[in-house]
Amino acid sequence: MEKREYYTRVFEKLKRTFEPTHYVLAYGSDLRLRDIAQRRSPRKENDLMVTVETKENLYDLTSNWGLEVFSPLIAYQSQGVLSVLDFEIALDDQRRLYENKGSQLYYFNEYIKSFVKFIGRKLEHFNIPYALDLTPSGGHFLFWVRNNTPEWNELQKLGSLEEDLITAYNYFDPNDLKRNPRINLDAGYVYSGIGRLWEYICYEVIKNVKTGHKGLPVTMSDPEQKSVNLDISCYGDPAFMRIIRTPFSLHKKRSKYIQGAEPLADVMFCDHTNPRREINFDHHIDCMWDLELAVQHSESFSGYIPYANENLIPLINEYRQSQLFIFHEEFFGEKDLPRQEAFTKALRDNRLHEKTRNMLYYPNPRALDPKTLLKFIADLRSHEWRPREIGNLIADLYEQPQHSWNNNWYKYPSRTKGNFWSRIYCGLLNERVIS
Repeated sequence: MEKREYYTRVFEKLKRTFEPTHYVLAYGSDLRLRDIAQRRSPRKENDLMVTVETKENLYDLTSNWGLEVFSPLIAYQSQGVLSVLDFEIALDDQRRLYENKGSQLYYFNEYIKSFVKFIGRKLEHFNIPYALDLTPSGGHFLFWVRNNTPEWNELQKLGSLEEDLITAYNYFDPNDLKRNPRINLDAGYVYSGIGRLWEYICYEVIKNVKTGHKGLPVTMSDPEQKSVNLDISCYGDPAFMRIIRTPFSLHKKRSKYIQGAEPLADVMFCDHTNPRREINFDHHIDCMWDLELAVQHSESFSGYIPYANENLIPLINEYRQSQLFIFHEEFFGEKDLPRQEAFTKALRDNRLHEKTRNMLYYPNPRALDPKTLLKFIADLRSHEWRPREIGNLIADLYEQPQHSWNNNWYKYPSRTKGNFWSRIYCGLLNERVIS
């Protein structure tokens, strides 16, 4: 089946995934052809093949042009926040994952089944509605949190926003659909609180789940080259800058590793109307590779991503009883240092490892690489640096213009990102959190 026919046949389901939102981000090289068809100047081959448009254009972007589509994490006018845990298999040669159905099924059974079962049972223990969307490299646990509900209010209490992040949320750009309308600060706090809750669940997975006879580690946000990666890095950025590929979208990442490869399909595994059963990935992998089967499979699902209910509150309270919560309260209870104060302290600290000191002078791009950051943070912790100080040091490096950063630190506030990396990796290194 051709990709545009696939989209036409699943379109009503796909459209429902966007119901709370007001825009769609679409990706794919066919945007150049669309530009020509619409008599615009075509994008160059090395341009970013991305467009952000109102969701009224969703049919054109998918059924007419076959593009990969992504949803924002904040509902229109901040009426809700989409809770996301993105997970994927990372291999030293990612082509092995996408070569054929047999290899993909092997990796899913060997490295994903056990923790999918663990997280599913965790949410089901509290009767929290959720959807699980499988992608060819992993999947997404998803549920919306509606504003002005008891669960919204509890998550809002957990959230923490740096001053720069508050400024970013308050900025209004009439020409940017991601920031028009601006994100309500309450939604920003809820988004931050959701990040803390998923971080807790990730630590629970790391403590309790073993994957595969070869011991491929389960970790958070890419600090290992080979791992099952629980990616919560979206919570280190403002909500308006993050998106998630929607259920029923085509998945084109395979073509990055296998030239000319056809896209595979994202496939729903379960939702509130179709609960999780015994995990058997055979059928779902078949659907990823066969769009006709994917269409037939989609008929069992409504397309609506469920909303959480008050049953989320007991899970929040379980997190509040954890050692991670104590660590978080200490971290968020500290104030940020004046800008460049942590950097000045690091320059004077002769105890630091040679590689750590070298990174102070040459941080680009290593201060954005999770594997390098974990080692950097570990050395600082071994010399009694406090986690918040480390976050400020990373931010100080980001804020030094001589390193020619390509990042827009106004859209992605440096303090928020620096504090995020320090918080999650100090947690990984902190025995009382993961023991």
